Amino acid sequence: MISKCADGIIFKFRKERVLISAVGNNGIRIQSTNNNFFNLEEKWAIIQENKEFDYLDIHSDKDSVLINGKLTLIITKFGKISFFNQKGELLLKEYYKTGDLGLDFSNDDEFDDYIMIHKYAREFKRSNYFNSAELSFHSNDNEKIFGMGQYQMPYLNLKGC
Repeated sequence: MISKCADGIIFKFRKERVLISAVGNNGIRIQSTNNNFFNLEEKWAIIQENKEFDYLDIHSDKDSVLINGKLTLIITKFGKISFFNQKGELLLKEYYKTGDLGLDFSNDDEFDDYIMIHKYAREFKRSNYFNSAELSFHSNDNEKIFGMGQYQMPYLNLKGC
């Protein structure tokens, strides 16, 4: 379920709550919890106040589109989030490998995402002292990862080795 609130957009699915807010000229802030509510009094790392989205098209039965400046966010009715630049090029897409999030088998891109291993993009872990979330994204095949410290091996691009 997707709905508009004073601080942005709230998405609810199963035990998860996601708050999506526009921040600054080209920013989008995403907060996620498996609690029943958000503690919105704590601003945490972002000092700028939330603002209205430049464009907002919310649907509970299909993809919703949120635009702030040059950044476009598309969220499906099941909560899969993708980020696009002003040219419509995919920047980042959440990594889901599960069949229970409404896959369209006529779409080859989504058919490749279906696998019997259940891997959600946002997984929550609870301990006695704090909660944490593990986030997963698809990687770009042309992306290279450098600067992870120097190891005693001949490979600099650790993603491609």
